[in-house]
Amino acid sequence: MMNNYQQVSDRMQKIEDLLQNFTAKMIDQQNVSNDIIEAMYRIEIERASKKTKKIP
Repeated sequence: MMNNYQQVSDRMQKIEDLLQNFTAKMIDQQNVSNDIIEAMYRIEIERASKKTKKIP
């Protein structure tokens, strides 16, 4: 039977593992957000460029 210290240690390890997984997911989500923002920015630059070309 595990003693209290071992149980706490195991729980802390589980929490650490979950936090690392959560952190990785947050980083992935931030990367997706950054990609979306970059794509929107490029679209706006392209639109502005096309408007500039139309002006005589």
